[in-house]
Amino acid sequence: MKIMGVLLGLFLSLSVANHHGNILWNSSRDLNWSDFQSNQSRAGQGFYAYTHCTITFQYDWKKVGSTYKMVHDVNAYFVPNRSWSYAAKRTSALLKHEQLHFDITELHARKMRKAFDNYTFKNSYQRDIQNIFDKLTAENQKMQQQYDSQTNHSINKASQAKWEKFVQSELKKWAAYK
Repeated sequence: MKIMGVLLGLFLSLSVANHHGNILWNSSRDLNWSDFQSNQSRAGQGFYAYTHCTITFQYDWKKVGSTYKMVHDVNAYFVPNRSWSYAAKRTSALLKHEQLHFDITELHARKMRKAFDNYTFKNSYQRDIQNIFDKLTAENQKMQQQYDSQTNHSINKASQAKWEKFVQSELKKWAAYK
């Protein structure tokens, strides 16, 4: 049985995936302003950029002895055609802030990989997997909101620096699930 998972977008924006043109998270590929391709903008509301990220997952079951092991593929993507920036306000500091939103999404993708690695098959597997997804969706949303709140969307430089250090430390801690 093969199942395509739901997508996780920042701030609970759930949608169906089209991986064409989306950017897979990669530690050697940072975002650049040309990646922000949507024409939609809330710049008049005090926002100068928006990063739309998703987590996709697929899973299947492999029989190992008398039990089943979950085989999964979990990925964090940046979605260019749903991400935007206000050209007059583009700065390297703001781009770094937006990159960290993508990094936070990858952190939660790693947590999902670990949760799936540790999952033991049960008859309730569909509900269990949905619960794992829901829990990590809530954690990601909460962290994304805390990040924006504490950094004031990149304006608070001291808080921004703390978050950068924290997220990089967490990504290293979860490196086994890259």
